[in-house]
Amino acid sequence: MKSQLLSEIREMRIIDAHEHLQTWENHKKRFFSFFDLLVPYAQFDLWSAGMPAEMLWNSPSNNEEARKYWEIIRPLWPAVNQGAYARIARRVLQEFYGIDDLNDGTWEKAGELLTRDNTKSQYYKTLKEKCRIDCILNQIGRSSFDDPFMRGAIGIPLEYAEPGAVKNVLDRIDPERHFTLDDYTDYVCRQVREAHKEGAVLVKLGAVIMTVSPDRKAAEQDFKEIAAGKPDKRHKHIGVWISDKVLALAGELGMVAAVHTGVWGDIRNQSPLHLFEFAESHPETVFDIYHMGFPWARECAFLGKNYPNVNLNLTWAPTVSPRLAAESLDIWMDLVPSSKIIGFGGDMAFLPQMVWAAQEATEEVLAAVMTRRISRGVTSSKQASNILQSWLYDNPTRIYNL
Repeated sequence: MKSQLLSEIREMRIIDAHEHLQTWENHKKRFFSFFDLLVPYAQFDLWSAGMPAEMLWNSPSNNEEARKYWEIIRPLWPAVNQGAYARIARRVLQEFYGIDDLNDGTWEKAGELLTRDNTKSQYYKTLKEKCRIDCILNQIGRSSFDDPFMRGAIGIPLEYAEPGAVKNVLDRIDPERHFTLDDYTDYVCRQVREAHKEGAVLVKLGAVIMTVSPDRKAAEQDFKEIAAGKPDKRHKHIGVWISDKVLALAGELGMVAAVHTGVWGDIRNQSPLHLFEFAESHPETVFDIYHMGFPWARECAFLGKNYPNVNLNLTWAPTVSPRLAAESLDIWMDLVPSSKIIGFGGDMAFLPQMVWAAQEATEEVLAAVMTRRISRGVTSSKQASNILQSWLYDNPTRIYNL
């Protein structure tokens, strides 16, 4: 049954609901090495295992640097290569290049093969044909706003609401002018309006900046301190104030508010539990909750269950842990209307081949969950096929008005 479901899934066209891919013009300029297979995710397991922090997001620019990277990574790789992040990198090597794993004999060859495939035709062939993607919701800012294949997204609140960024923005706008909180809020909202006019379909936020209730007096105090040159102090109220205003604007403009939850860093600040207040106070705004709220997938389910304006997105979750994703999705099906679940987003940064590997991991999870439900007699084969079609294509198309 699982193999039959996988065959069905792999005939379906896909809406990819979350990537950070470079445009082709920027992609073609990159130097590619084995390290690009480890970005964005396996690098963090390597860092956890002992890789120097300065190597994070700092890809080699030539083969000699790549060799030095491998010398550092070689003793750490066996500690991480069975993890879910590394599994994505290994699947790219296996599927595209017939290489089983990274080692002394393959790290350099991997970079050569990635460079060989760095062509425009291969770039789009991987995404459109091998991945069967009809549209990507791509989060790299304005460079993709007018691309019908990579539809634009804007991360305004993440850029303009984090405490350390506010002073930089003020200086960039006009270092001599005295800004008020209202001036700044208007400025941020203008960025969202302009992005919407240029074609952006979503606004990206983070649960990490919505950990308290909006409080104008506290936000004004934060703003005064930041404007006075104290950007390094923790200013949690300015972020939530800006985010709350942007959420209201997203509802007005018909943009989706996509919210990162879970996984990164101090996950206590990334909980989907922070979002119940905002889902309730902005009923006119459509939410898309990312990453299954890992590790709070059960709590996250009740956001989608209890609020008509909230949708839930599997993006990245099967890459983090296929087993946790599968167990959580089975529970979601008991709790959440199937019309409110979005099935795939790779959340990858550079290589289209990595999108394919993330998609494969997701397809395995989807097929496993449906197989178990069919075997338990709670879902029929026809229902499973219809639901999978809705998750992978129909729901994101409708939710994002594509």
